[in-house]
Amino acid sequence: MVPTTGDTKTTYIDTTADPTVTDYYYTAKAINGVGTGNASNEIDLKVGPSVQPPPPYSCSGNNIVTDAGGDATNPSGLGGTTDQADITGISFAKSGSNLIVTMTVKNLSNVPSSGTTFTAYHAAWTSSDGVTYATELDAPDPAGLTFFWGQWDASQNQLTTFNSTTGTFNQGPNGTITWVVPLSGVGNPTIPVSDPNQTAAVTNPYGVTIAGEGALGTGLVFTHPMDRAPNTGYGQKWAVCPPPNSAPTAVLTANPTSGLPPLTVNFDGSGSYDPDSGDQIASYTFSFGDGTSTTQNTATVSHIYSKAGVYSATLTVKDSHGAANVNSAQVTITVTAPDLTADALSATNTQAKQGQKIPITATITNQGDQNAGLSYTGFTLDGKTSIGQVATPAIPSHSSVNVTLNWDTSKVSKGTHSITATADVRNQIVETDETNNTSGALTIYIQGNKTK
Repeated sequence: MVPTTGDTKTTYIDTTADPTVTDYYYTAKAINGVGTGNASNEIDLKVGPSVQPPPPYSCSGNNIVTDAGGDATNPSGLGGTTDQADITGISFAKSGSNLIVTMTVKNLSNVPSSGTTFTAYHAAWTSSDGVTYATELDAPDPAGLTFFWGQWDASQNQLTTFNSTTGTFNQGPNGTITWVVPLSGVGNPTIPVSDPNQTAAVTNPYGVTIAGEGALGTGLVFTHPMDRAPNTGYGQKWAVCPPPNSAPTAVLTANPTSGLPPLTVNFDGSGSYDPDSGDQIASYTFSFGDGTSTTQNTATVSHIYSKAGVYSATLTVKDSHGAANVNSAQVTITVTAPDLTADALSATNTQAKQGQKIPITATITNQGDQNAGLSYTGFTLDGKTSIGQVATPAIPSHSSVNVTLNWDTSKVSKGTHSITATADVRNQIVETDETNNTSGALTIYIQGNKTK
């Protein structure tokens, strides 16, 4: 169930969808002053992996312009194939002192579409000097294929200057056209640049094919676009080659690092850093060593340790490119407490007559790393009946005291009985281990005749 939109909006954005759930089902209901209408038909939303857009720049230059096949049109209206004009990709590369421009076509052919006499192929881009350049090849050309490059008028889809060059025309499926453009003629761009904010050799690249009707070189020629790649906008910048993303370094501090439970520790990862220029820490994952952790985009967090123990807290950071630290960022948190045990239970007489008072002594040991304050030691008969509690003094760490209860047996039935002692019977002291406070049993036999 999702909430109502709260107004007259007929759209709803569900931000709670779990990407691990493959199907979500939705219905809608209209609500007015009279009441709620019936549910609409049900729709099934299938959740798939998110599609990441390509980065705005390329280092390789391969297919920095892409376009789906099958979208070229024949402006003559006569139909027929347009595959020879259907641009699917444009790539750029550097070879020595030249720029190599490569256009890939769905099915490159020297045969134009019906009703046209030739196809003109253009790849355009803006160079680092701020000027827009393009290449051109017209096919078929009665004078033979000629490759050109020059400055480009985007509003008219034509070169304004013509410079002949060399190239290739490789027909067939996924056929390619290449042009060799001297870098000196297009502003001598720096190839590559390492900073995405620097001016790249190629910006705003795109391709266009144009249908021509008329004889090349003989007078009036009518032209009309057949395909643009991409359909809107431009391809990636080239050649932008940032250095490899370096892992960030995690730095973790904590205060305090030791104390009694419940211990509140303030963790700080603000000393973490990323060595790459312009990069930064995007997330902090604090693992507290007690089975809990938290991931957040801020560098500080507090955590409460409720039990004594030694905990290894760690920090993992990731930068804005997703790289995680490889160094160890760890702090040891020591939560110490007393740990009281009742041991060595003894009695001055284990074969007593009914009515006698029997001194029963227990040794209370603090085996913890913190001093224990005042407490009480309880004595229990036969596992269920309290026969008294004795005030127990403070016990330093790793020390012991003896406590004695004078047990009055006047109301105790004859026979065999067991006595146990429990340290800190009132639970006044937070301990490392709350389960080891009770001693083993001391057996005492009570005879039937009372002692006056």
